Amino acid sequence: TCTGRHLTTKELNELTRAVQTDRDYFAANPTAARSLVYGNPTTANSDPQKIGSEVGETDIESWAAWTLAANLLLNLDEVVTKN
Repeated sequence: TCTGRHLTTKELNELTRAVQTDRDYFAANPTAARSLVYGNPTTANSDPQKIGSEVGETDIESWAAWTLAANLLLNLDEVVTKN
């Protein structure tokens, strides 16, 4: 785990609820999901065709929701990184 410990039941429930809420949002807003997953298509390292085939357009909402979940977890104060 990124925190060095397992999530409590409460934390796991909150994370699960956040992922479902975000997935519902992205299902209703597929353009926002594509933008989050693909990034800015004008940047040099973004190739939406390549990323689209790797990610799979059929579940872009889940990819976007889990991207936000990873961001949430990695931004916790208790996440330790080596410099």
